[in-house]
Amino acid sequence: MLVLDLVPKGARVLEFGCATGYMSEVLKSRKGCTVTGIEISPEAGELAKEHCDRVIIGDAEELDYHALLGKERFDVMLFVDVLEHLKEPTGVLERSRPFLARRGAVLASIPNIAHGSVRLALLAGEFRYRKLGLLDDTHLRFFTREGVRDLFEGAGFVISNWLVHRVDIDRTEVRFPELPMTDSVRNWLSKDPETSVYQFVVRAVPSTAANQLAAVRGELAAASEQLLEFENARRGAEHAREFQETAAQQAELIAGLRERVHALTDQERETYELLLSAKRQLLLREQELLRFEADKRKDIARYEEEILELGDERNALRAELDVLQATKAWRAVGKFRRIRDSVLSPLRPTKT
Repeated sequence: MLVLDLVPKGARVLEFGCATGYMSEVLKSRKGCTVTGIEISPEAGELAKEHCDRVIIGDAEELDYHALLGKERFDVMLFVDVLEHLKEPTGVLERSRPFLARRGAVLASIPNIAHGSVRLALLAGEFRYRKLGLLDDTHLRFFTREGVRDLFEGAGFVISNWLVHRVDIDRTEVRFPELPMTDSVRNWLSKDPETSVYQFVVRAVPSTAANQLAAVRGELAAASEQLLEFENARRGAEHAREFQETAAQQAELIAGLRERVHALTDQERETYELLLSAKRQLLLREQELLRFEADKRKDIARYEEEILELGDERNALRAELDVLQATKAWRAVGKFRRIRDSVLSPLRPTKT
């Protein structure tokens, strides 16, 4: 863990939120530290007593530090994922500051709410608390790099060391749906060094100028906002002037067009009327042609119907003839005609 690298060997440590003492055990076994723990949970605090030199059970935001610590001084005050769980973390830092040794420091790890996974989830309209991680459901405060800086400066500290723990966007507990613009947003996020910062680890030391620095930063921010308002107002005025100039130009153009319309000669008007008359005549001719074509199509359709009817009659007569030729009477008549022709043929005069 990065925060352990910042703890000096043999340091006197006041650990806020020591839980069951798992961090205290590491501090004592690896660094040879003496550890005083503060824990709000009585059950966890009882377990932490096995690893801490002393455990204070109570709410860090309500404890009377002067009564509990007296003249004790600590080389390190440790806040490992604690400050974001407090209602007023600035107040805890301020009230515990007198108990730092002359060269003592506060060490803290704080999650970064501006991690790229949270930004993409928000872009998709999602902000779901979870049991652990960036959106732990017990977090009361959320911090960016600037928020961490403002927190410590407001409590009378300056940050002397910044470390970061990085996690890729796709490897956190925060899940986000893919959006049509996800790839382009990823490219934009990749240019921001804070995108992959999962957690800030800082070392802060007391400074009498820290409060003044925080006040100056506040004044600078207010001045920047005011300057932005002035700039927006100036741009608005420029846009208004540009709009007025454009409107004036459009008015001049419209006036010119109106003059041109009024300046049309009688000949131009007459020509225009002749064109309209010719167009009306052309439309009349087109309508006549359309009516003629429609009449022709009707005649053709009627002729086609008559042809079909004649064909049907021919087929009916052919069918009747086939039936007649198949009768015995038709066959008898044919036989009689053949006998008649054979008898009469010798009696017919021959042609000379």
